[in-house]
Amino acid sequence: MSPFAASLEELQEGFRYFGVPTDAPGFCDHPAFLELEQRNPEILNLYAAFVAKRHYTQEYLDRAVAVISRASGLLHRELVRHGRLGACVDISGILSRLLDREQIWNCGIKGSLTITFPLESGVEPRYFWSCDHGQFTAGHAWLFAPPFTVVDISVRQQPYDVQEASYIPDTVLSTDTHPVEVSVEDIVSPSARAEMLQQGIPPQHHLEAGARYIPGIFQAFTPIVVSGLNGASLKYSPVAVHASDGTFEEMRNMDFDGLSPWELYVQRIQPHLRAACTGRLPWTLAIV
Repeated sequence: MSPFAASLEELQEGFRYFGVPTDAPGFCDHPAFLELEQRNPEILNLYAAFVAKRHYTQEYLDRAVAVISRASGLLHRELVRHGRLGACVDISGILSRLLDREQIWNCGIKGSLTITFPLESGVEPRYFWSCDHGQFTAGHAWLFAPPFTVVDISVRQQPYDVQEASYIPDTVLSTDTHPVEVSVEDIVSPSARAEMLQQGIPPQHHLEAGARYIPGIFQAFTPIVVSGLNGASLKYSPVAVHASDGTFEEMRNMDFDGLSPWELYVQRIQPHLRAACTGRLPWTLAIV
C-alpha cells in the first residue's frame, strides 16, 4: 500500500506506537522519529501524509496565511539579493524550517514543473523534469503548507532567457486543489525516455520507472496548474517528499551576507514576522 494512502487515524496510531509525538510541526526531528528514519528512510512520507491529512481550524488557517505570506516575501527578497539561481531545494528547505519554528505545518515536495506559454508568444514549453540526466537533486522543489497547496518562492530565480522570464511570477502561493492530468512528458525527459527504451523498458512503464511514488503521492498532494503572467501556466507535479538534514541551527546550505539560514531568520526575518503577524494583514502574495 502507498504510504500516502494511510488514514489520519492510522498515521496517528503508528506514530504513537513508536513514541513519536505529533502535537507540533517539525516532529520529524524528534529522536524517536529520527531513529525510525534510520531504519526506513520512507518514514518521511508518513510525516508528509500526516501534514496533508490532519484537521486545521479556521483560526489556525487564518494565522497560517499571514505567517506564510509574510515569511515567503521576506525570504524571497533575501534570495533575490543572494543572486543564486536554481536554489529551489535549498531555499524551500530553509523556508520549511522557518515555518516549523513559527508553528506552521508544512512539508517539502520535490517534483516537476511544466511552464506553458501563450501560443502567440512563440515560446516553447519549459520543462523542469524530475527524471533527467545531469547533476541535480530535483526538477523543482516547493512546499505544501495548508491552506496553500503550493508555496514556491524560487520559481522566478531560475536560468530563464529574457522572453521566458516575462511570464514567470516572483512567487506562487496557491490554494488550488483541482487536480490536473500528469503525463510522462511532464516527469521524464526525452533523453531519459530514450535510454529507458534502450534498456528494454516499454513506454507504458516510463512514468513508473522515473517516479515510483506516482500515482500514490497524488492521494495526499494534488498536481495543480496555476496562472503565470501574461497568459502562461505553471503545472506542479509532485513526485516525492524532501526535508533538509539537521536542525535549523545547523543548516549551512546557503550564506546570506555572512549569515547562516538560522542567523538570517533570527536577525532579519523573525522581527518582521513578530511585528506584522500580530494582527490581520491587509495584503497577500497568493495566486489562487
